[in-house]
Amino acid sequence: MTCTLTDYVTAHPTSLYGSLFTLVRMGKGVSGSTDTISVDAGALTKKTVPTDYTDPVSFPGVGYGKAAVIRADGSADWFVNFAAGPNGQSADLVNVTVEDTVGAGQRIIDGTFTLQHATGLDADGAWPAFVPVSAAAVPHTFTMGAGNTSFTFTAPPLEGTDATSAHYWRLSYQVEVAPGATEIKNNATIKATDVDENATSTVIYFDAGGDANASIPPSVSVGDYVWYDADHDGIQDDGAKAGIPGVTLTLTGPDGKQVTNVFGKVVAPVKTDANGTYLFENLPVLNAGQSYTVTVTPPAGYIPTKAGVGDRAKDSSTGSAKSLSLTTDGAKDLTLDFGFYRQMNLVLAKKLVTAGPFEPGDTVTYTLTPKNEGPSPARAVWSVTDVLPAGLSLVSISGPGYTCTQANPARQSAWPRRAGPRASPELPSR
Repeated sequence: MTCTLTDYVTAHPTSLYGSLFTLVRMGKGVSGSTDTISVDAGALTKKTVPTDYTDPVSFPGVGYGKAAVIRADGSADWFVNFAAGPNGQSADLVNVTVEDTVGAGQRIIDGTFTLQHATGLDADGAWPAFVPVSAAAVPHTFTMGAGNTSFTFTAPPLEGTDATSAHYWRLSYQVEVAPGATEIKNNATIKATDVDENATSTVIYFDAGGDANASIPPSVSVGDYVWYDADHDGIQDDGAKAGIPGVTLTLTGPDGKQVTNVFGKVVAPVKTDANGTYLFENLPVLNAGQSYTVTVTPPAGYIPTKAGVGDRAKDSSTGSAKSLSLTTDGAKDLTLDFGFYRQMNLVLAKKLVTAGPFEPGDTVTYTLTPKNEGPSPARAVWSVTDVLPAGLSLVSISGPGYTCTQANPARQSAWPRRAGPRASPELPSR
């Protein structure tokens, strides 16, 4: 058997320790002989346990009581046992009622309650071979109390052992256990005709050891924002939905290498969340003059916006950014931000529509076709300016969706009243 402790660190600030308990079931030996079990736990102390073989002990039966089994996911199974002898329950249990209340820090999980029944022992003869019993097979009710901290169970007679079969009964249900619990308690009142029992059980849930007064190591944090700078001004003024999700950021320490956090783990790169935010936390406190560096991997199709415009808390950095003032426990620098915009490509086509040849005084028509070839939408305000060559004068200029003006006799301008992402309406001019 190999047991591996994951996320192990050689030194821990809260002085935690743990214990591993292993139950070994030996094969049958010769009565009166001895054997040894050697436990080799690597660098830990070896244990040699002498074992005396004795004649097997038969199942002694079970009394009214409560028992718990802790699950690997931190929940627990509670059992309410009804009394039975080595050969089963001595008589029918009539008018059965169980009132059960779990202790603090526990919540009964819906849908986990079962009535269980056995008609014999397991293969080793050590315990009844219980299986769940449906309410259709054996009518019974289960009523949950307020807050899922108690229940009442009722049933008609639970059959006792007869000439043909042994009978054993128990109740089972699962509870969630609150974080930080060190023990779990349970109290049940079991009543039936000629039966009035109170069963209380306390089970050690988790023994972490260590120093209860130990403090969390001093730590600092850095972050926190990557956004789409639609107006390309380098300032975070683009609204709550401007964050870019899924952007990768990497942290390095003052020495330019990967950082190990206060819990002994190497700090891996992180990605921005759905709102474009990120955070590196539980970082060691720095000395004066030192800094952490956050480096951004530019998202595909984006270009870094202007850097260092205005307030540090609302500006952008290009490529990487360094932290400030992380020399005390709890300090945060959440100003390591990165803005990006998407490239647009505006092109203009000019075409002579009227066929020549031309004579002085003729009116000719041109079309101007502006177009954004992307990949990003054009900003809301852009314009087209056409300078007429000598000898030509403007007759008119117009276009659907455009506002057109004549700046002077030799120049005319137009700009769209509405800017679509890749709109390309024509502007005929004469």
